[in-house]
Amino acid sequence: MGSIAVANDKGVLLSPEAKDEDVKKVKEYFGLPVNVGTVNRGRSFLRGGLVVNDNGGLVGSDTTGFEIVRIMQVFSGS
Repeated sequence: MGSIAVANDKGVLLSPEAKDEDVKKVKEYFGLPVNVGTVNRGRSFLRGGLVVNDNGGLVGSDTTGFEIVRIMQVFSGS
């Protein structure tokens, strides 16, 4: 997935630069909830500020509350 996507068994977070077509393909391929978001105050290279597994995750210290809420929504499987 590279640096513009992060996934676990509950969801996938893509860079906001992903096109709607890309979001649809990823959703179909993984069969998981997919959404777009950023980390560290708007950075779209997600791997530079986010690590997740099925038990939890770590975000960069500059990640805002709004970004954290989106991350939690995606990776909680809702």
